[in-house]
Amino acid sequence: MENTKKQAKGYDSPLLLSLLEKTTPEAYERTCNRMMMAARIEDGMKAKGWNQTQFAEQIGQTPSTISKWLSGTNNFTQDILTDIQRVLGIQLLCVEEIKPMIKEVIKVEYKTVFLSAKVLGLEKPYEQKVSLNYRQQVANA
Repeated sequence: MENTKKQAKGYDSPLLLSLLEKTTPEAYERTCNRMMMAARIEDGMKAKGWNQTQFAEQIGQTPSTISKWLSGTNNFTQDILTDIQRVLGIQLLCVEEIKPMIKEVIKVEYKTVFLSAKVLGLEKPYEQKVSLNYRQQVANA
């Protein structure tokens, strides 16, 4: 099957290059984050099978507002992001720290046992490791 996706053509512009040189790392990071947020929202809409108009109806916004959100230039408020998460059923914000919980620690120790060569019919003594398992309950931190 032939790939029908169009690839972006390389574009070289002195004006564009001069603008990019003036962009601070902080501004670049903010722009990247807004673009990733817009992509996550669009992915959530696709997962629900909604177009911009359908999503706008579900979230109580206008289609032009949704278009702005998907452009990657919108600076979202916490309330709007919370509403988007609820309506699309996706995670956009991470405001609580998730601590790993250890339920149980299993300690395994080995004891070496030497068996007589005569008993096993071998030329050399046979060495075998035998595990001794211990379970220890650890309280959640």
